[in-house]
Amino acid sequence: MNRAHGLLAAMDGSQIPYRAWGKAEAQSCLVLLHGGGPYSRWYETMGNALARLGVAVLAFDQRGFGETAGRRGDVARFSLYLDDCAIALSAATARWPDASLSLVGHSFGALVALRYCLDRMKRRGPAPAALLLIAPWIKDTLRLSARLVAAALVDSLIRPTKAYDVPLSVYDTADVSNDAALAECDRDPLCVHKLTARWYFATRRAKVGLMRQVRRLSLPVLQIEGTADTLIDADTNRRLFENIGSRRKRFVMMDGVYHDAQLQRDVSPVAGVMADFLEACEAQGAM
Repeated sequence: MNRAHGLLAAMDGSQIPYRAWGKAEAQSCLVLLHGGGPYSRWYETMGNALARLGVAVLAFDQRGFGETAGRRGDVARFSLYLDDCAIALSAATARWPDASLSLVGHSFGALVALRYCLDRMKRRGPAPAALLLIAPWIKDTLRLSARLVAAALVDSLIRPTKAYDVPLSVYDTADVSNDAALAECDRDPLCVHKLTARWYFATRRAKVGLMRQVRRLSLPVLQIEGTADTLIDADTNRRLFENIGSRRKRFVMMDGVYHDAQLQRDVSPVAGVMADFLEACEAQGAM
């Protein structure tokens, strides 16, 4: 099985660290957008599981995360995430030219994936054949005080790079039976534990109108949720799925799957659902 770790050139000249898994002759490939903490390194088990099922994967570190340069947990503007997504999709097409190309986003990455498919694809970037969402971060269950949110709003205007602690860790969002991996992930200095006021409000703005706008989506969509996910507001994500306009969509609730599905002790069930969906799309001629 082929594995790669390298750099892509972003539209603004920045470097985009990436990891890739899968055979050169793969017939299906995914660009993977990570969530708001662990970066591409922590999706290796998932990438390998998908590669064994014939799905090649390219995962890259989004700005402010992982091995990217610059301030941790920060982005100058949300549109940079969409630019980088377009670059990664183009790179995946070049790497696996005979494979159908799809996009998968996890948590915060699912927000980026949705915004890309709504705002950017076809006009300034490749169009994925299908969109896969894992626990999309639209509304969470964290109870932030009004005073804290107001302070962060002020900071986003006058001290935009002021950083705030993320009020949870992978021990709150992942499979606690996978304790060795969680301990290593929690110690990883490249995992983000603080987010800037600017980043927080950039992502909040990206959610404005989203529940209505997803009615415009027409590509096949898979949405995976987990019964053990206590971070995401389940009712909101169910409404998100119901609002998606695509006629070819599937909602899967997976028993015992946590928010950080990539850190499950056994990722094969989640990988299997993803691979099966892509295979079904190909069989139906959607890809």
